[in-house]
Order: sequence, then C-alpha cells, then structure tokens
Amino acid sequence: MTSNEKMQKLAQRYHNKSLSRAERREAYKALELERYRADKRKPISLRLYTFFWSVVELVLGVFWLLSGVGIKITLPTSFDDIIGEYIWVPTFSIAIICVILNLNYKKPLKDELSSQNMAKANLAGFIIGLAVLWIARIAYFMFSGNNTLVLSDIASERLLLGLFAFIRSIIGFVFIILDFKDTLSGADDDCVEAE
Repeated sequence: MTSNEKMQKLAQRYHNKSLSRAERREAYKALELERYRADKRKPISLRLYTFFWSVVELVLGVFWLLSGVGIKITLPTSFDDIIGEYIWVPTFSIAIICVILNLNYKKPLKDELSSQNMAKANLAGFIIGLAVLWIARIAYFMFSGNNTLVLSDIASERLLLGLFAFIRSIIGFVFIILDFKDTLSGADDDCVEAE
C-alpha cells in the first residue's frame, strides 16, 4: 500500500462518525505521522521550531503594541519617507521569512510529554503575559502623565493583535523552558524506556 493510499484510508477512518472519539483520535494521530513521514522537507526540532515562532510573535507583538499606543519607532529620515507606515515593514519582513522557512522545514510532531508541557505553558504563559502587560500599563500612565488613553478603532485593533501575539510568544518561551527542564531531568529517557 502506498503512502497516499494509507493517508486516504486514515482520513476516511478519521471522518467516520460511527467510530468512538478515541478511535478517531488514534486515526488522526496515525494520519499526522504518515503525513510527516511522506513530507520530504528537512525536519526541525520542536524546541527550535517553537523558539523561532516565539521570537517572531514577540517582535510582531511588540511592534503592534507600540503602534497601538502611538509610539513610533523611527527610521532614518530618507527611509521613513520611502516606506510610509512603519508597522508594515517588520510585519511583511517576518511574513516573508516565515514563508521561506516553512517551505524548507517540516513542522515537528508533538508527543505526549510535549502536549502536557504545552498545556502547562498555556496557563503559565497567559498569566505571565498579562502580568507583564499590566506592569507596562502602569508604567505608561506613570511616565506619560496621562490619566486616560483614548484609542481609535485602528489603534484598538493593533493593541488586540499585539496582545495576542505577545501572549503567544510568552507561551512559547515557557514551553521551551519546561521542555528543556524535562530533558535535563531525564523525562524523555523514561518515556523511551517505557516504550
């Protein structure tokens, strides 16, 4: 049986509503594994993949947040006139880099330990991200001398996009720390021995 036939069979099994949820989940995991094996691109480690996306989301989040509150990161004057609105420069640059890297590397699969670490990272990263943003809010009002912050529709959209990207980057960094800690403690070796 060829790889395409296996994937079609697994996809049909996954979409079969008469199967239990556990059976469909197993079919989906097998389908993901078969797609990963069939992908001819170079593999990349989950930690490196998460680190790269966390840095990308952090840069985008910071630029969008700064843009939302009206802080402009100025470029040299000649560039500023040519480029126009500054927020699109890092956004499109990072988007191009992401497309190039996605064309060259395949996304790694998560194992059970990675899924558990991601669940922990989601909670911890969300709390840490909100705490950092709360401190930044207090610092903004203290140093700007303003008592209120009036936002236009575009500014509020940029703040929401920046908040989302910033929190996702914090979640990624927390995941890397948890994954690295488990690797140092030998949790991966226990999983390999159990198999």
